[in-house]
Amino acid sequence: MLRLTVEGQTYQFDDGRMLNTEAIALKKAAKLGAQELWQGVTAFDAEALTALVWLARRRAGETDLRYSAVEFDLGTLDMAELDDAGRVVTRDKASGAATHLDGEPVEPDPTRAP
Repeated sequence: MLRLTVEGQTYQFDDGRMLNTEAIALKKAAKLGAQELWQGVTAFDAEALTALVWLARRRAGETDLRYSAVEFDLGTLDMAELDDAGRVVTRDKASGAATHLDGEPVEPDPTRAP
């Protein structure tokens, strides 16, 4: 789960799911496939971040929001990954291991298969 805060507005975004209709709308509006979206978000690409905010806002009820109407100061974007309990986690770039901000491991680690 991701928590996005943009210019004072906070959105929860379940990054573990994407509807086919969302993927199609994403491709039409932003010219990005789902995989390209996540690669771009990781690289802090403005187009991908705009697409993510657009999807989050649509999921939050702004179903008629046009992609071209999404404008925000990139410096105001705060993005955090949350575990199932809503605690902020961080990932090691090399291993991908997830830990809470206090260093406690996330159990079970969602990146590891059972």
